[in-house]
Amino acid sequence: MKKTFKRVLVIVLTGTIALSICLSANAASVKELDLSNIAAEAKWKNPNVSANKELLAALEEMSDYVPFSNTSSSIVALEMANDMLAVSSKTLLISYYSLLIKLDDLENSMELLYAAKNLTDVMYSLGLATKSSVSAAEKNIKDARIAKETLESSIDKLRAQMWNYLGEKKDSKYYSIAPYEKRTQEELLKIKEGLDYDEDYKVAKRLSYDIKSQTIASRGVTGANYYAEQTKLNDLIRRFDTNFDNVYNAFVTAFETLEYEDEKFADKKTDFERTAKKYELGLISKMDYLKAQNDYMAAQNALITASLDFESIYVKYEALKAGIWMN
Repeated sequence: MKKTFKRVLVIVLTGTIALSICLSANAASVKELDLSNIAAEAKWKNPNVSANKELLAALEEMSDYVPFSNTSSSIVALEMANDMLAVSSKTLLISYYSLLIKLDDLENSMELLYAAKNLTDVMYSLGLATKSSVSAAEKNIKDARIAKETLESSIDKLRAQMWNYLGEKKDSKYYSIAPYEKRTQEELLKIKEGLDYDEDYKVAKRLSYDIKSQTIASRGVTGANYYAEQTKLNDLIRRFDTNFDNVYNAFVTAFETLEYEDEKFADKKTDFERTAKKYELGLISKMDYLKAQNDYMAAQNALITASLDFESIYVKYEALKAGIWMN
């Protein structure tokens, strides 16, 4: 039986915004993937990780009788590759959710375009609009349809890429994508309170795979070669310092943006509730109601986008603390 995907934008009673992708299929024990478990799943299922683990085991066995520098750099590189694959699976899922938000925005806008087209047709039949106005309305809808097809194609490709990370085919029988749930205020506050620039910097520098690798390359060399390797190490540390500072500042900014979008969404929600009441009482037109609804949905999606941007920079920050330097 062919699987079908349906996107649903959900507001849970707690106020948490969730973007859910409901999978309809006759499949038993399908596991839902989200940002909390996809990295671990990728490390377990990705075929490249499995191959790397076999190489790691062989190298660690060789290290007992082969010079340290000959195996250590390879071990570090393989460990980094495994962790990088896991982190990349998270960034893929974030990108996937982000594309779904763009598609939802587009579909909300298309509802307005169809309403505008219907209104233009009525006005044209009454002699109040020109043929060019009708053509322009039709073109807007056509352009939106093309944009929608392009987005849907990108979403399909990204989903297939995620399945590939998990060693699955294009349409996985074992996985579905769980709803995206915006973190609660309590969760965000806990993350914010846990931020410690100095301590996080020390951990990130100590665990950095790149710095470890270059440190190993500097061992056992003398003369001009030693100076060259030390220069590389010092340059690497300077770039690491700059990168850490940039990611930390971006993380702080992401917090502020998320708080701002949260407040803006609350205001738009209140505005829309008032507009909906006016529409029920017949005080405004359907077009005015649809515009207000579109503004409300746009604010809602802007909040989810800000939340996903936060998750993206959070992944980078946590990766740095785990030794992975992401561009």
